[in-house]
Amino acid sequence: DIERDLGTTLAEKTVAVSESGESRKRYVTDADAVPAWPEDDWFPKDFRIAFRQLPSTLHPIYIPPGVEDAFIYQKNLVQPYLAGEGRLTSMKTSRFMEEISAQAAEKNAHVKKRKVEYVSHYVKLGDYESQDMFLQPATGMMAQKMAELLKHFSSPALFLLESKTKDHPYMQAVEGIYLCVGNLKDAGNRPYFQKLMMASRGSAAVIPTHCYLYWSGRWELGTM
Repeated sequence: DIERDLGTTLAEKTVAVSESGESRKRYVTDADAVPAWPEDDWFPKDFRIAFRQLPSTLHPIYIPPGVEDAFIYQKNLVQPYLAGEGRLTSMKTSRFMEEISAQAAEKNAHVKKRKVEYVSHYVKLGDYESQDMFLQPATGMMAQKMAELLKHFSSPALFLLESKTKDHPYMQAVEGIYLCVGNLKDAGNRPYFQKLMMASRGSAAVIPTHCYLYWSGRWELGTM
């Protein structure tokens, strides 16, 4: 028995019920809507206590003497307020969450969603024709930055792959800076290269892609 062990009688939790015995929603206009006075010795005797109507229940609020348009929302905030550390909630600006959500939904209803445009490319026979490309040592600030980030390699060899066909969508995708990864024995000990990309503008990270340049009877681009 908890009450016997504690040596005191526990307060009973009361729930408003209707005549049919079912729980009912309470309102501040109910005749029995009278908040209980705190039993704490420190609680100021000149405060007022009232109920604030919430969507699903009643919530006790605490009003300091001489204040008519503001309140303290929680009892544990009364002591900080008395110490000059708390603040009051205005009755004019305090609103139900349902009202705030409804206002936000109404506002968002007038906001036009940003339309995402996609560039579609349909495969043509010419996409699979041989393309002329150039591979030369990479220079410039981007190459220097990548080389610095890849300094754990003994001597990273970076190359720039460019296409003669500037308007070819696939060539634009594979152009860029490539790292010479090593040599392939199955390709007559020819070197193979892996495309690199910066993680983002201003980022200090290099991302290796799945695009390779390698020899397979001819120079090809693709995955390995």
